[in-house]
Amino acid sequence: MTFDASAGGKTVMSRTRLCWWISLGLTLAAASTSLVVYPRLPAELPIHWNIHGRADGFAGKPWAAFLSPAIMALVVGFFAAIPWLSPRGFSDAGFRTTNLQMMTLLVGLLAYIHACTLYSGLTGGADVGRPLIAGMFFFFAAIGALMPHVQRNFYVGIRTPWTLADPRVWVDTHRFGKWCFVVGGAAGFLWTALGGSIAVALTAFLTAALAPVLYSFLRYRRMEKEGLLSR
Repeated sequence: MTFDASAGGKTVMSRTRLCWWISLGLTLAAASTSLVVYPRLPAELPIHWNIHGRADGFAGKPWAAFLSPAIMALVVGFFAAIPWLSPRGFSDAGFRTTNLQMMTLLVGLLAYIHACTLYSGLTGGADVGRPLIAGMFFFFAAIGALMPHVQRNFYVGIRTPWTLADPRVWVDTHRFGKWCFVVGGAAGFLWTALGGSIAVALTAFLTAALAPVLYSFLRYRRMEKEGLLSR
């Protein structure tokens, strides 16, 4: 059995192109949708929801209708600039596809939030808090699944003083973080979608999301004690 390097390269290239096309397409679709429905939107739109899933922050439609598309464009621009911004030794060249998949998921999350915002405005204030938060949990779980593939860098992943100080701590923390985000996100999605308390789901997920930070500290100290840290 032989490995076709050129075929592998083409596969990676096609994946990266797909990520760019999806991200740019979602950004343009969000902006275009806002332009189309703008005359039908109310004077104010919800832009923030509290821990109970109820809208508690509003903004005028000129701002709210284009806030998410603008942030989506900034996210795409930021990921495009990461190779240039990264210092030597922290390049994303070894996991560029994973980085772009992260970008696509973040843009997708913002597009989903934008869709919920517009839907609420177009329907006269429909309650979108529960589906919005359930969707956020889903995206967090998807992002968590990519964590083991993220290599040490300054922009994406679980960046603590201890993960940045040692490559093995980085790897171990992201393997642990994967399960925290996947299990926490999936459980939060199901709990919220089935009518459970949003406050309980958010509290539980926040605990799961912070667990890798504590893990990175404990892992670093243990390796330091055993003399296993890189020099």
